[in-house]
Amino acid sequence: MSGTGHRPERLAPAAYQSEGLSYGVAGLNVASDGAITSELVDGVSVDTKGRVNTRIADGVTLHSDGKTTTRVTDGVDVRSDGQVSVEMFGMRHSWGGKKDEKKKDSWF
Repeated sequence: MSGTGHRPERLAPAAYQSEGLSYGVAGLNVASDGAITSELVDGVSVDTKGRVNTRIADGVTLHSDGKTTTRVTDGVDVRSDGQVSVEMFGMRHSWGGKKDEKKKDSWF
């Protein structure tokens, strides 16, 4: 603790990234699959495809399909299915990851 009383800003939950490019604009994440993600409240974001992302720890996000995304280092995230996302120059490129045989929409 530095004694300054200032707490570091927590990271927003990771958007559910589809393979391809995405970019941030006006606080929103716009993905190549057409999904637009916005943070509803601190630690919870939702996209236009109905996927919910919840920060369960700083740098760790739980997605509504049960997958998790972990920030490895600044600008590099790895999802539990193996997908890697790298951010450079305001754009995020995502690739890889195991494709689901049967789609699971929710953890409920």
